[in-house]
Amino acid sequence: MGIGLALFLLTALASGLSAGPETVNEANQPPNVSITSAGSDGALIAPARVIITAEASDADGTIRAVKFFAGDELIGASHTAPYQATWRRVPAGTYALTAVAIDDHGAHTTSAPVQITVRPNTPPTVNITSPANNSTLPMPGTIMITADASDSDGSIKKVKFYVDDVQIRTDTQPPYRAKWRHPAAGTYELRAVATDNGGLSTTSATIHVTVKSGTPATAPLVQAANLVYQGAFRVPAGIFEGPNLTPWQHDNGFAQFAYGGTSLAYNPVTDSLFIVGHDQGQLVAEVDIPTLLPGAQVINLNTASVRQPFTEATDQQIDKVNNDPLNPTDVTIKVGGMLAYQNQLYLSAYIYYDGRGTQHLSHFVSGLDLSPFGDARGPFEVNRLDCDPLSGLNCLGAGFFSGYFGLVPLEWQSALGGPVLNGNCCLGVISRSSFGPAVSTIDPAQLGILNPLPAKPLVYYPTPHPLLEPGLQPCLDITCNPIVDGWSDNSTLFNGSTEIRGVVFPEGTRSVLFFGRHGANFCYGPGTADPLLVGTISVDEFGNIGDPYCFDPEDSSKGVHGYPYAYYVWAYDANDLASVASGQKQPWEVRPYAVWPLTLPFDTTGSTHLGGATYDPQTRRLFVSQLYGDGTLPVIHVFTIPIP
Repeated sequence: MGIGLALFLLTALASGLSAGPETVNEANQPPNVSITSAGSDGALIAPARVIITAEASDADGTIRAVKFFAGDELIGASHTAPYQATWRRVPAGTYALTAVAIDDHGAHTTSAPVQITVRPNTPPTVNITSPANNSTLPMPGTIMITADASDSDGSIKKVKFYVDDVQIRTDTQPPYRAKWRHPAAGTYELRAVATDNGGLSTTSATIHVTVKSGTPATAPLVQAANLVYQGAFRVPAGIFEGPNLTPWQHDNGFAQFAYGGTSLAYNPVTDSLFIVGHDQGQLVAEVDIPTLLPGAQVINLNTASVRQPFTEATDQQIDKVNNDPLNPTDVTIKVGGMLAYQNQLYLSAYIYYDGRGTQHLSHFVSGLDLSPFGDARGPFEVNRLDCDPLSGLNCLGAGFFSGYFGLVPLEWQSALGGPVLNGNCCLGVISRSSFGPAVSTIDPAQLGILNPLPAKPLVYYPTPHPLLEPGLQPCLDITCNPIVDGWSDNSTLFNGSTEIRGVVFPEGTRSVLFFGRHGANFCYGPGTADPLLVGTISVDEFGNIGDPYCFDPEDSSKGVHGYPYAYYVWAYDANDLASVASGQKQPWEVRPYAVWPLTLPFDTTGSTHLGGATYDPQTRRLFVSQLYGDGTLPVIHVFTIPIP
């Protein structure tokens, strides 16, 4: 039966002391707390700065405070999340850290302990890298003192330089260096003191030097043993496109370091390097110099970071160096050299195969910032100061100037005729270039003001005067091999496989050093790795008779060969170059005082070519580019050249 609409009275029976409402008091629950991290803003090295962080919660209330302890010692307290305390200047030792959470009712909970160990601070290491111990230095002038400093468990805070216990400079950033200005004649003791971020200091070994009165002409000569290898670094793979590229440069992926490294320029403003990229693109980028790792394998080397991506540094004006209307319009043009100087980037360019030998425009100038478009100027002509353009007397083609640059030390600028070295050598169609190292002095700041820019020749070797060993004479008549053009096939100074890619004049010396590669035995023809083919006549696919095969496992193309090849240095005495500048000798009458192979620790992938060389006079660092040292990428090697 259903319940219809009705009115009911409900009652409840209660027992106890009263029938009124009652309040039940539950017990307070303690908070929860745990330490989530106990680290620092660096390694746990005494005196350490330890940052302790905890998580705390309360199920039935709020957290009033979290206190942090090392053993029984209160470190600090935190009243709001995130709960954190900083324990400063912690000495070496092992510690048990705990956190105590207190809730709004006064209940507290202690976390599980977390153990940390603070290790003793290890002192830094420091050594003076230049000048060398027991060296003799010329006066007058400024001597650059350089040092290497490192800290295995922290960082270097500062390096102080002392001469006979008198501080001359404090440097806080690598590369660590000090200018010792105009020391008087005498003997001196040099020291460097490195201090790390923990306050520990180390004093370098004492360097003894003698400063002698005299002129730059009495400065020492650099020998092979004076080039001290410091390490190497990689350049990154991939595409790094900057602004102002043409569709052709973009579509072909030329904004990369692969197949590049053919020219370098040190930028003293940012301690970085300008590098020419992919050989077909001739674009320029800038990279920072990473920490060097001596003795490492290529794959373990540090990789440079890109400071400025690839752009066309002449603002797409490089083709203007080909202004001969009888030349093809699509000739290959390459960057021959670069120089960062007086807040400008100077650049030279050459026609790769100038069959008519008519190139005379070669030089450009731009800002160090590669991104603006339209600030590049050029191309400009460089030629001998005494060049007569009407008769051609004393004039040289661009093949003598369209390459490498180097700085002239201040004390030599008067004797050599300018602040900057500039030259080129050994190009295809070699009659338009030098048969051996070539260099002149110029003042690039006058580009576009003086036209042509005057150059004072210091050394070059024209066709009638190739660089030969003493006593040898060039053979230039019809009885000679026309390919050889008068040089010796197995000369240690020059043959048809010789390449020059850079020039360096280290301060405090009288040595002008050219860097490149040289082949042992010159041969012209197609290359082969098959010894049985060597000397036999080549026949092409159409049955045409060609030149004899040359043994060259690195290069199978038809042309000049000189296997085995070596990275190479030609060393000239600046006194000899000064005698040319003063008119006492002809440029081809001087020879290197020494030549030697340059040893690099990594093999290439079958292509022995030195891409470029540049120098930082402040730290005495020499940078050389080893083409194909890292697959298709170049490897940048670094030497120092202490004063002998």
